Amino acid sequence: MFKQMTCRCWITPVRYSYVVRPLQTHSRCGAHAATRNHASEQTNSLVSLLEEPRNPASIQSPRIHRSPDRPIRPMEVFDEVHFVRLRCRVRRTKYLAADDDGHGVCLSSQRGAHNTVWAVQAMEGAVEGAEGGPFVLLRGAYGRYLFATDVQAATGPGHGVQAAQQARPHPNTPRCMLWQAIRRQGSFVIRSAGGRYLRANGKYVRWRTAVTVAGDDASAMLQWDVEVVPLRLDRPTLLDPPPQPMRRRRHPPTEEEVARQVRYIRAGVDGDIDETGWRTVRISTNSLMQLRLTLANLLGQNRSALHTTLCVRAGAYADLSPLLIDLPIGNDRLDIVVITHGTPVDNTLLYPNVNARN
Repeated sequence: MFKQMTCRCWITPVRYSYVVRPLQTHSRCGAHAATRNHASEQTNSLVSLLEEPRNPASIQSPRIHRSPDRPIRPMEVFDEVHFVRLRCRVRRTKYLAADDDGHGVCLSSQRGAHNTVWAVQAMEGAVEGAEGGPFVLLRGAYGRYLFATDVQAATGPGHGVQAAQQARPHPNTPRCMLWQAIRRQGSFVIRSAGGRYLRANGKYVRWRTAVTVAGDDASAMLQWDVEVVPLRLDRPTLLDPPPQPMRRRRHPPTEEEVARQVRYIRAGVDGDIDETGWRTVRISTNSLMQLRLTLANLLGQNRSALHTTLCVRAGAYADLSPLLIDLPIGNDRLDIVVITHGTPVDNTLLYPNVNARN
């Protein structure tokens, strides 16, 4: 008679279930081959039992491993989204902002300012010289578009160039005005069609707020979180407080710093603009309220400033942007389109809710 045999097993996790493997088989007087085969059959039966899932609904899908950079369609990031903020992944309180000079781009901690909100505009069709689309345009508070210049940047990597706000005066959109999102480590890098990436600065020197466009050096300063800004349900009123300046100034801007020529025109009810009907006025202030009152007076006493919306058009091929903050500090000419409240074109205007909490 053979002595009773003891089978010890250890369990190894394999994906969704467990595999039982025999550790060691002991026999006091030597295991017979038939007995070993019988033990093996018992072990295989136990393995089959454990590998069969008891509740298929409880099984989680395996994690999908993707490459670090995965280009995605802009609509996957901006699907039915009209406004976004781009927050620096490293400097968590800093957002991409349209500088109040109307040209530059900087980092700002003023989350509730209109300058940190960018309108998203999908670019339709192919773009000459740009591959790997589709792309989007990002339009700032002054109606100009985020743009990668060819001017050497003073900060950041030596191969970087300055980021700026740019008008759109021509029908052909330059590729350095086109952007796409690429997923990276839970956030995004924002790549221009020119092949460079939007980059924040000031990781170690905190007072630096410059934003540049540079090559991919795998730095975390290239990473941005995309925050969706919901739409505002009502039209902003004239009593809404303007945002604070993007940069600290020792004194308010002088008349010489803000004196400019303003071209203005009243749009038709459907938004049509007669390009021969532009008129010009010169102002010496950057106050949005003062500009409203001035244009209301010029357009006739029956045109109240309370019943019109001023839109800035940064170039003949730029979309209209409701002007919700004071004019940029500088002497550049502005083109203002006056929209009458209650008209069909007025009903198409969209406004970001800058005070909403995500």
